[in-house]
Amino acid sequence: MKHFLFTSILVAAICLQDTFFKLEAQTTNAPPTAGPDIAPQKMVHPGGFSTEEDLERVRANVAAGREPWKSAWEALEKTGPGVDSQAHVAENLTNGYMTQDDGHATYVLTIKWVASGDPKYAQAAIRIIDTWVSTVKTAMAAGTMRNGIGGNQMANAAEILAHGFHGSAGWPTDKVTQAQRWFKEVLYPTVSTGKMRSANWGTSCLAGCMAMSVFCDDRTMFNDTVYAYENGFTNTTDGGCGVAQYIDDSGEDAESGRDQPHSQGGIAHLMEVAVMAFNQGVPSVMAYKDHRIVTGFEYTAKYNLGNDVPYHPFPDYSGKMIYPNGISSKNRGHFSFVYEMANYYFSKAGYDAPFVKQVCESPGYRPEGTSSDHTGLGTLLYSYDASVPAASAPSKN
Repeated sequence: MKHFLFTSILVAAICLQDTFFKLEAQTTNAPPTAGPDIAPQKMVHPGGFSTEEDLERVRANVAAGREPWKSAWEALEKTGPGVDSQAHVAENLTNGYMTQDDGHATYVLTIKWVASGDPKYAQAAIRIIDTWVSTVKTAMAAGTMRNGIGGNQMANAAEILAHGFHGSAGWPTDKVTQAQRWFKEVLYPTVSTGKMRSANWGTSCLAGCMAMSVFCDDRTMFNDTVYAYENGFTNTTDGGCGVAQYIDDSGEDAESGRDQPHSQGGIAHLMEVAVMAFNQGVPSVMAYKDHRIVTGFEYTAKYNLGNDVPYHPFPDYSGKMIYPNGISSKNRGHFSFVYEMANYYFSKAGYDAPFVKQVCESPGYRPEGTSSDHTGLGTLLYSYDASVPAASAPSKN
């Protein structure tokens, strides 16, 4: 399988702070600029990366032994973490990889529960989240990007555990409430305020903000995240991560000239924001700027499939032109685990994305894997067949 776990490469972003993400003024910890009230009056649960219909489709098809769900589950079952997994925490968190790694663990365990129905997986995921909630008091020093990626995955796991299959995971209501409060008071401020929220750092924060808004059932957080998706974070001088700031109208993105893992990572987290908004009944986010997110995915998929695409130097958040030497071929053709979700939801929203579909159908891509950077597992979660049963096929919203 051609894939790339770009966790290790993203570490290099820290070394590039002085060039690509250099601050030119003081940032502020003020709340994000309030967005217009477009959140649903009653938020949908589960309504993060997956809806109840999605979850029930997965479990039914795995139980029936249907393909491709059967093979996708068998691959996931062999993947860590397991039911004995424990949290890795500190009261005053300074290592963002702890957030990211445990966030990924909770999500994978939760999807194992979704697919198999085995309550031990749900119990393990709940145990990790509860430990974080009872232990971690501060996380600002852990940084924005890793808290964004980890918070995104942990909040999506929490959303499924709290609401999936009508709450059958057995997470006590008081513990759910404590987790919601913890996300809002401890983790959300680390990604919604402060510095270092441009480019893929910022898109990671956006995805974390949206996932937490859904789990916390917070319409203000939801509206603020949509505003930032459209305009970037305006409560900082380096918040240029809005979809039209990161992706131009040709589909090229701010990191197309850097390398392909960062480019795929940046657009993936924007896509996750659009997907969660879509599942909340707000398709206008995916449609924003002539469905810019779809255009960005098609450009990146097309190039990584071996085709030529146009390129021009891209301005960063401060207007400086970066990566002037052309689109980067570094790791070209190594597909991150982001395309099945895009393929499913673009189709469900009525958008044609042939290159995204081609990636999913390329040899070795399926069943889609997972990494701590990208939840993936889309062959299991987002495959559908109009013949079994009718409700499993995506419907246009």
